[in-house]
Amino acid sequence: MEAASATEITIPIDEWDMARHMAHLIRADERSPMGHVRVRSDGQRRRWYAADPVLGIIRDGAPCADHFDVGIPPAALAFVDVAASLGGEVLLCVNHEEERIGIVGSGGELWLHDPGHQFPNVDKFIPSSEMVAASATVSARSLYHLLESARVQRTHPDEGEYEGPRPCWVSISEGVFRIEVVWPGVGTSIYQLPAFDVTGDVGVEVNPVLLSKLLEQFHPTDDCYIGIPRYAADPVLLRGEGTTAVLMPIPSYAALALERVENAIREAFGPLALVRDDDGDYPLVRRQFPLYARFTADGLTPLCQVFAVVLSGIENSPEVWRELNDLNASVGLARVFQIDDQVLAEVDLVADIIDADALQVAAARIHGLATEIAPTIAAVYGGQLIEDPAEARLVAYRSTIVEAELRPGSLEPLNGIAAVAEWPFPGPVHVLTGWNPQGAAFDPASNTSTNIAIAEEVLRHGGRFVHGHGRLVAGDHVEASIVAWGLSREQARAMGQQALQDAIFEIDEATMHLVSCVDDRVDSWPRCE
Repeated sequence: MEAASATEITIPIDEWDMARHMAHLIRADERSPMGHVRVRSDGQRRRWYAADPVLGIIRDGAPCADHFDVGIPPAALAFVDVAASLGGEVLLCVNHEEERIGIVGSGGELWLHDPGHQFPNVDKFIPSSEMVAASATVSARSLYHLLESARVQRTHPDEGEYEGPRPCWVSISEGVFRIEVVWPGVGTSIYQLPAFDVTGDVGVEVNPVLLSKLLEQFHPTDDCYIGIPRYAADPVLLRGEGTTAVLMPIPSYAALALERVENAIREAFGPLALVRDDDGDYPLVRRQFPLYARFTADGLTPLCQVFAVVLSGIENSPEVWRELNDLNASVGLARVFQIDDQVLAEVDLVADIIDADALQVAAARIHGLATEIAPTIAAVYGGQLIEDPAEARLVAYRSTIVEAELRPGSLEPLNGIAAVAEWPFPGPVHVLTGWNPQGAAFDPASNTSTNIAIAEEVLRHGGRFVHGHGRLVAGDHVEASIVAWGLSREQARAMGQQALQDAIFEIDEATMHLVSCVDDRVDSWPRCE
């Protein structure tokens, strides 16, 4: 009776066995989403997931026309043997209405409450090809047995004592796949495996026990692709027939220092400051006087360099160098120097003891120093003061055509020379977007997620909206937008501020208004110019 009221999915016994095998990777804690083996179907195929904070695995199941996403605790997976004890099929039953799932067979039924966990998105951690610096394909069976032998070392042969396991260094170099283990007082053991499709030259330190546990999930006859990440904080990728797994490397001293730096940046300047620019720097402040942070681990001590370009376009000369040298003799904490045609100000902070307060003090010192000395140096020695990058972004706003979906599937311009002549809304509209705030480049999924949140906020405030986009007059750059009405300017500006935008549009029958999200500035011009 219970099963009849639920969606019934027939799962073969060998697939149930696969799920139970995956349960060995996780800690059985039914209160946590990581304490479940997740199974989901997108209407085409079932996929099974298991994850903890340092590893994750995805295994393909059979084709499936249903749509569901549930977690099954290991204890429930153990009931499959009971359900199958009298033969026949074992069903996974999903009752969305009663928030229950069941394992049902001829030998019995087990029904559980489905807490609706938000499961970790293992797919998101699968490295892209750009993140992989080196790769090779080896025999899964050979690699597993190699790791088993590499995990222990006889440290006192006469006494039969063994030590292990120890971290191992997995590397690809000069067309060879190898594993190295350093044993104190004994030396380094180096293992090599035949490999093909070998590319790149890099290594990473991993936990051999966890790597072995993941390899146990692969079929012994599989070839296993191994992708080693470009950066030490990214996961190692394992891939075989129907199986994809990731393993976080053992954090290096530099990786731990970088984590501390990024935590300090997030606390002091917000999450937007963690979106690196094309040079790999962290833009701490993206308007007025730009400030940056750079993590370096080239020397013995990892550093966080907080810096700003004070002047550009200044010629090298002994007079400029003497001036900068005199400044360095008199100022505290920061230093100023010239590289090519730029004068920079910088503060170096020790990365593994940095905190948000130290970062803010450094940023304030650089800002104060730069604004104090830049006009004088420029007046005496030449060079250009740094322009506010937010102003350049506002210029792009001015040259944006806003289009709205006035009829299903039909976008029409609300401004510009081709704008709709008759105003189609009951009052002014506000054009809101979450795309690429302050010039930061976000992925489309993140941008779309922010737009969805804005749309929900519009409805929560009693407004209405249609979809639209902003398109630059010159070029093909387009950003999806929410064209909303029924809001006050203050409400719309607050939504723009929450999305970290520089400004929003307010458009009425006659006028375009560019409303700053930073201050009280409002620029206006005719809607149909």
